[in-house]
Amino acid sequence: MTGISNAFAGLLGVLGPVNFPNGAGIVMSTGCASRYTLSPASFLLFIVSFSPAMLLILSNIPSVVIGCTFLFILCLLISAGFSVMLQSKEVFSFDDGLIIGFSVLMGTFIAFLPPEVYNTLTEILRPILGNGFLMGMLIVFVM
Repeated sequence: MTGISNAFAGLLGVLGPVNFPNGAGIVMSTGCASRYTLSPASFLLFIVSFSPAMLLILSNIPSVVIGCTFLFILCLLISAGFSVMLQSKEVFSFDDGLIIGFSVLMGTFIAFLPPEVYNTLTEILRPILGNGFLMGMLIVFVM
């Protein structure tokens, strides 16, 4: 139902309903599947929306912080997906999924770095640090 309403909202050019807080990744990572936790959060966001000072503070959050938060949430979603697929505690744990998810996402991010960032690396480090596959594999080994 959410997918159909989001497709219809997309055709109208507006934001559709989002069930992200009740998604598998968030529920598995937080251990909380209650919808009642959304009420205080929505109330606080409603109050903050009337405060220009709070909106200014929130708009000054650095893009690096937002990007790292997004990376963490994506890792949680990948881990939750693996956990649901494999459903065996002996074979696969949630932490294993975080290691896989972080490595895959960092390798992907490195592969799509802008040329300006890639060109700032020294000639010796470009083939190593600029290769998404190699960096993803190194991150797996380190983790």
